[in-house]
Amino acid sequence: MGAVKNYMLLVFFALAMQASTLKAGIANFDEYWKKRAEEAKEASREAYEPNPEKVTKHFNDEVHK
Repeated sequence: MGAVKNYMLLVFFALAMQASTLKAGIANFDEYWKKRAEEAKEASREAYEPNPEKVTKHFNDEVHK
């Protein structure tokens, strides 16, 4: 009987934790984080180099300095 009680207690706490995260509004970003996300996407677009040989050469040059 004690094992069932422990199991029920575990389920209760698991559901309580899940319910608290559902109301956290994680998916609803405010304007600050939307702006930061767009800035990060733009920075990654600017940093992208499609030529792998150029990236390797740059890396090797920096290592051997």
